[in-house]
Amino acid sequence: MRAWLILVAACGSTSPKPSATPAPASDPCVELRAPIEKVVAAELAEHPGGAKPIAETQREFSTRMIEACKGDAWSPDTIACFAHGTRTEDWDACPLTPQQLESLKQRLGGDDDPDAPAPAPSYDLSPDLGIAACDDYLRAIARAMQCPSLDEPARQQLREAVDHQKRTWRTMKPDDAAASCKLEMETLIKAAKIADCTL
Repeated sequence: MRAWLILVAACGSTSPKPSATPAPASDPCVELRAPIEKVVAAELAEHPGGAKPIAETQREFSTRMIEACKGDAWSPDTIACFAHGTRTEDWDACPLTPQQLESLKQRLGGDDDPDAPAPAPSYDLSPDLGIAACDDYLRAIARAMQCPSLDEPARQQLREAVDHQKRTWRTMKPDDAAASCKLEMETLIKAAKIADCTL
């Protein structure tokens, strides 16, 4: 992962610019910013020579990592691993699925091969709708993702379905969206019991 950091420091990324919209401070993905930027500063101090100021690289790199965390529904264990790492080598051991790793690589501009496969789709599953019932449901989905009986194809299907649901809820009146989310929560609870998953 150090190579990706050096690339960002040198010339930025070929992927789209990170979103300028600030995420909620209580979001565990957002809380990664400080530890990530600390590691970035330490690594760049050891390997100077980038075209950008360190502060700019810190912000860009951490923003892209946060977007990957949010968009690809990183697990609590993955978030904790990145938060506790003190060097980029520590991050290499963090548990990411092949799809999450490829998505992160593309966000950080770590593969300049024109024949490389397209990046994995990014899904927005973060609980930031501002509708209590919906945000509770999205948090429950994040916990359901950790269910041992859920294989990766099933997780992918769940990511796609919930991403679509969230986009729909954004277009609805808050009360209607809340009612929809409550129904989805009831269905999720029943499904979790059948699958012996803890929410």
